[in-house]
Amino acid sequence: MYNNFNFLTTFEDKDSDATYQLISEVLSKMILSGIISLGAGHCVSICDMVRTALSHRGINSRLTEVKTTLTYFREDPPDIGFIGFDDIKNPGEHDSHVILITETDPPFLIDPSIPHRLPKNIFAIVQPIVKKENKLIDVEFKKYQISATYIEKEVQRIPYVHASSIINRIETDKKIFSNLNFLKIFVILAMAISSLNLIRGGIDYYQTWIDDKNFWGPTHMKEIYERVERIEQKINQGVNENGKGQRTK
Repeated sequence: MYNNFNFLTTFEDKDSDATYQLISEVLSKMILSGIISLGAGHCVSICDMVRTALSHRGINSRLTEVKTTLTYFREDPPDIGFIGFDDIKNPGEHDSHVILITETDPPFLIDPSIPHRLPKNIFAIVQPIVKKENKLIDVEFKKYQISATYIEKEVQRIPYVHASSIINRIETDKKIFSNLNFLKIFVILAMAISSLNLIRGGIDYYQTWIDDKNFWGPTHMKEIYERVERIEQKINQGVNENGKGQRTK
């Protein structure tokens, strides 16, 4: 039920391996809850939640700071994304990236915070670790024409990265609440204007169709019609009287 989501992996035993199935189940539940999508880009927070969820299923793991290179071969030249490098970062990004490494056999690298960098409906990378030199993984996902390289940083700064992530999250929340406050004021003003328009419409309706003192009300319109009718009768009567006794040629 919960293992219907696809992850970037080349693991051949993913359909039968118990560890992979548990990881898939935990990630799938978090995807269904919306946490993975909402947490895209917030690597420490998402990895910490996944680690806690995995520990409840008997899988221990550790947060690890890495340098990641994603290469997309769909374009010529290929598009290359660098994540977590000290000297290469996009505006608004950190010089750090955190993933999970499970304490299993084989160990799995789990990167659940980059669905915004992956193909549509692919929410995470779950790849068994086969170290090549200093690389945790160096693999090509041929189906999606993507290759990924993860290198563990020599100096781990998890506490600093975690604190920095919290601070940035607080700043983001401040901006969100500021926008919400503005939106709240806007909605209140819009509702007030709507209410005034509704009241004004009610008053206009009352004065026009109900209040007898209003010149255009139904009572006065009836009087106008009656006066017009009397005038027409008098005009017709006068015409008939003036026409009496006249001979036709």
